[in-house]
Amino acid sequence: MSDSVKCPVCGHSLAGKPIKTWKFRFYDVRRYECDCCKAKFNVYESPKSTFTIPRAKR
Repeated sequence: MSDSVKCPVCGHSLAGKPIKTWKFRFYDVRRYECDCCKAKFNVYESPKSTFTIPRAKR
């Protein structure tokens, strides 16, 4: 699992541990809350892919 996580809303780097972790099918899911904008988001990780919900703004 990756060590650095960025908020998909504001782009702030998070240094803390996830609020909650669980398994969803073949994904390891971690829930975070951004220190800067207070947005909550999930990081889904598998051996083949990693993505966040909500998606990062472009």
